[in-house]
Amino acid sequence: MNLILALFFGLMGAQAADMAITGARIYTLNPQAPVASAIAVKDGKVLAVGENVDRYVGPSARRIDAKGATILPGLIDSHAHMLGLGESLEVLDLRADKSPQAVAEKVRREAQNLKPGEWIRGRSWDQTTFPTREFPSAAPLTAAAPQNPVYLTRVDGHAAWAEGCVLLHQATKLVSVGADVISKRASRWMVATSAKWATIPAWLGRT
Repeated sequence: MNLILALFFGLMGAQAADMAITGARIYTLNPQAPVASAIAVKDGKVLAVGENVDRYVGPSARRIDAKGATILPGLIDSHAHMLGLGESLEVLDLRADKSPQAVAEKVRREAQNLKPGEWIRGRSWDQTTFPTREFPSAAPLTAAAPQNPVYLTRVDGHAAWAEGCVLLHQATKLVSVGADVISKRASRWMVATSAKWATIPAWLGRT
């Protein structure tokens, strides 16, 4: 009898979680139970997921109250821009705009909701979908938002389209990166590769 009890408790100990998280919103990717609130883990591996995992949790397990936080399965991708994806949801989406005028109109509408000096940012314009297939000039953006700096990144994230006040205000800083960064006609147009705009994060958002 003692041997049986020892085996029983030994097996239970082998399956006892060393960590349990409760009060979470867990996306399981299981169609039959897509969302759960608790998870039990042992040695970095999932023992159980559900609404109650107490039977897998031993007295020495670490317990964490997630307080409603979201838990996702591990994401494995060779080339992901998770931060950029989140950021794209907070700026103008220009994918459907097929001309400089359409982009400028979206910028104009955005400017109506902002105070003078507040930045307008956008993403995903693509000059290959414009009628002329040429890089755009600064003029439409400057006319659309004369009181707001505008900075729009291309669909691939490796080029930028900015309006006049951004170019002129930052010209002296950017010239130090290389003479070819600022065109002699910067007030007319500006598109630069990401390598040339390496200093932009230091000043983006400032007026």
